[in-house]
Amino acid sequence: MDANDHSDSSSDDALRDLARAEELAARTAARGRRWVRIYLTTWAIASVGLLLAIGLGSQMVVIVAMSLWALLVVAGVVFSAKQGVAVTGAGGRLGTAAGLWAAVYAGSLALGVTAYTGEPWFWFAAGVLSAVPLLVAAWAPWRSSAGAARAGSTR
Repeated sequence: MDANDHSDSSSDDALRDLARAEELAARTAARGRRWVRIYLTTWAIASVGLLLAIGLGSQMVVIVAMSLWALLVVAGVVFSAKQGVAVTGAGGRLGTAAGLWAAVYAGSLALGVTAYTGEPWFWFAAGVLSAVPLLVAAWAPWRSSAGAARAGSTR
């Protein structure tokens, strides 16, 4: 075996290792995007239900809905902590979605309890509107992790 044979073998091994690393990175990123989608979609659906319960339910319904909401928040925190994978851009995406959701939710509550108590059309619309930033964040296309890494991006 001459030096060129050894060099070719090393190059082939390196290319194979690089391809495997890229495949694993792509799978890990997909897994990270999947859990973010599940988390945000669940939050969106629950938000619709919570606003409907607050706006249209009896005092007991509101208490039950808020209790279920608290359990869902705890379950969401535990779920996200157990994922063991973070995807590039998820922090900003989650933060933006949470901030926009909070603004819509607070505005819906303020307007709803003062002007639209018991009005099903308002509370349904408010619930759907509260879900929009969460669903957009969950389902909007992600920038390619490989592209972000090549460009030197940290987001």
